[in-house]
Amino acid sequence: MLTNYRTLTVSLALTGSVNADPVRLLQPASSSRLRIDMRITTLPPVLCLSVLMGCTDSADSAASNRLDGIAPDKLVANAPQGAWTAEEAWTVEPVLSLGGLDADPEYQFGEVSGVDVDGAGNIYVADRRAQHVRVFNPSGELLRVIGQPGEGPGEFGVSIGGVFSIGNEIVVPDVSSRRVSYFDLEGAFLRSERFDVERGIPIRWDVAAGRLVAQRRLIVPGDQTASTGDVVVTLAPDAQQVDTILQLPLGQSVQVTGGLPKIVQFMPEPVWDAAPDGRVAVAMTDAFELEVHSPAGELEWVASIPSPDVPVRDSHRRAVEQSFREMYRTQGIPPNVSEEVIARMEFADRLPVVADIMFGPRDTLWVREFTPPDEFADDRVRVSVQDMGALNWRVLDSTGRYLGDVSFPVDFRPTRVIGDRFYGVSRDELDVPTVQVFRVVTE
Repeated sequence: MLTNYRTLTVSLALTGSVNADPVRLLQPASSSRLRIDMRITTLPPVLCLSVLMGCTDSADSAASNRLDGIAPDKLVANAPQGAWTAEEAWTVEPVLSLGGLDADPEYQFGEVSGVDVDGAGNIYVADRRAQHVRVFNPSGELLRVIGQPGEGPGEFGVSIGGVFSIGNEIVVPDVSSRRVSYFDLEGAFLRSERFDVERGIPIRWDVAAGRLVAQRRLIVPGDQTASTGDVVVTLAPDAQQVDTILQLPLGQSVQVTGGLPKIVQFMPEPVWDAAPDGRVAVAMTDAFELEVHSPAGELEWVASIPSPDVPVRDSHRRAVEQSFREMYRTQGIPPNVSEEVIARMEFADRLPVVADIMFGPRDTLWVREFTPPDEFADDRVRVSVQDMGALNWRVLDSTGRYLGDVSFPVDFRPTRVIGDRFYGVSRDELDVPTVQVFRVVTE
């Protein structure tokens, strides 16, 4: 379960000649090798053209008509306040922390793209920058390292899409190598299976009902654009597409007009999550409207919570632009180039309200709020493109009833829930990642 908004962090690489100029990446090209760092919240301007081609010219951000046509018995309209009393409200407490600026080198992480846990409680951490997976026991002691940079068997490229414990195997997707690698629980390489990107580039991976699933974005050559959103598909053990389990709404952050991309910050984008039993939840970032679908793809319910309508102010724009400057600076992009890219940014009229969703303990659905508007307006608060979600999550039960809110003590992005524990990543003020585990306290 990966994301920020839920930060959807994916690096993609397509074979071809190298083009490292972020401005040139905004121009049409027939062949290029593109490293894409895609964040669903804001879609940085250094995105590659192939992702941009998967979008349309439409930019309607209204969410008011999405509930039209839904059967009344499927709608759950919640009040602004949750049902929990003060005594019933859940909280979270820290259990384990790995990494951070002061940690020993073997416990420091570069760019964590996924965290998962096997049946024995061992923790697997995929590090895209280090191009390997580290394994820790339940107490946080380093056990082993799986893989290394390279193109051979058991080696990884620059686009590790996460790490997943499925049965007695550890599964690691690698988009740059166009393959999924399988290891046993001791870290021994078993096999790798190639997947076809012609049917869509996998931009997010997850597990549903014991099967690997992927969100795929269609690449359309030339000046054509796709008219539908991404699809979520199941993959067989040979990494081949088996079935489409969800058609996602069309994202609107990136638009193409006349073959040229236009990036509009804060436009609606889909977020989704898969439950262990195969159910899938989906929402758009501009409204608290959550759909839950059965393993067979049937709509179970749509829950809504009244959401604020906050206009984008100059302070919001300045905060986002500054965050991009800092990101480009750390990537070594010259200031004149980054300023040219930032000058092309456009913004939606309204701020998003949803940053992320995920299934939680006791069959609940958790909805992460977007960064509060006042934090954008405070120049002392650093806004990160890495993660624009708030500390607060809204919790719904299995029928869509709004129970109440739970706040994490740090800016925490969970990637997996096992029982009553959330496993994921937090970042400090210097963007240094820490792998953390929190336990949900229900009594």
